[in-house]
Amino acid sequence: MEGEINDRFEIEYLNEYQPENHFMVKINPSKYGLTIRKEAIDYTYQLKDGNKAIYSKEIVKGFKPNNPW
Repeated sequence: MEGEINDRFEIEYLNEYQPENHFMVKINPSKYGLTIRKEAIDYTYQLKDGNKAIYSKEIVKGFKPNNPW
């Protein structure tokens, strides 16, 4: 990937034995990423290269996962 606007890495996990465990991970170049509200950020990580990464369980306003964690 060259870091262009259409570059994206996606992983989708569906557990065939526990269908309620459905996860989606999307990674975009930060300059083309989503604007995420501060209150929606659960964790912020410092990466080895000095950049930061965020983790959010409620990235879309009004959408809440069924997972209890």
